[in-house]
Amino acid sequence: MKLHTGEKPFKCTWPTCHYSFLTASAMKDHIRTHTGLRCLFPQGYGSRQRSRWRK
Repeated sequence: MKLHTGEKPFKCTWPTCHYSFLTASAMKDHIRTHTGLRCLFPQGYGSRQRSRWRK
């Protein structure tokens, strides 16, 4: 159980960032802070639309 051991295997791949995360989805959300991408539709709008991203 990674939660209890404090292990965070997913590391941010941005050159100057040293953050690490418990889940891959949390890392992907964080990487969007570097790239400026944001969701085109509000969360919960529908699974097909949630995958559309814009800058």
